[in-house]
Amino acid sequence: TGAGSKGAGGTALTSDGTGAAMDRYIAMLRERLKQNHEKPGGLSDLLSAEVEFTVAANGALTGVRIVRSSGSADFDASVLEAFARVRSVGPRPDGKTSPYK
Repeated sequence: TGAGSKGAGGTALTSDGTGAAMDRYIAMLRERLKQNHEKPGGLSDLLSAEVEFTVAANGALTGVRIVRSSGSADFDASVLEAFARVRSVGPRPDGKTSPYK
């Protein structure tokens, strides 16, 4: 989701007309996470962590966890903190609840 973290791989997107709306929704989610990520000083810009989470139908982000560490506990914590700051991104266009990575 930007800022060196990965997320929202789009595996739950559908082709029933909500795909484009979901693409925009996931792009907005990534941007919000990027804006809320504060990388600790002194760390490489090349660090990344893979995050798994669920986006509920109402837009709540739950079950957030690091599934591939960056190798830096401080960076990983900063990624999780970005998710904690965002917490919700508004209702999903498809009205579904889906996990993402």
